[in-house]
Amino acid sequence: MHSVAVKGWDEIALFLLDNFEHTRLDIGNALIEACRHGEIDVVQAILQKVNNNLLDVKAALNKACENHMHEELVLWILDNIDQQKVDLKNVKTQAGRHKWRKVQFSIQDVDNDEVVQEIETDNIIIIE
Repeated sequence: MHSVAVKGWDEIALFLLDNFEHTRLDIGNALIEACRHGEIDVVQAILQKVNNNLLDVKAALNKACENHMHEELVLWILDNIDQQKVDLKNVKTQAGRHKWRKVQFSIQDVDNDEVVQEIETDNIIIIE
């Protein structure tokens, strides 16, 4: 399942998820790797077919947030999961760093003052 996630082979992921017992597949790590590589089709297949209680959605979402190119993936995950099970403060902080306005506006339950303060401390300028 790991190779399927990294390569973005969503048709194979769907086949495996439909035909094999989910506990026999390393779906948790596959989800994290798919998020790391921005493979939105594989992430969608996993999150739609697998009980989310079997997955570390928080770790997967955090991986997706690490890359500035994954805004659409992060938005899709936020729209399709229970947001109470993830670290929205971290997501909003990363969205600020990457200038993901859509993600920032989609998360309303986070204290903006804390997030702004955290982003500002990351921008340290050293003048010699």
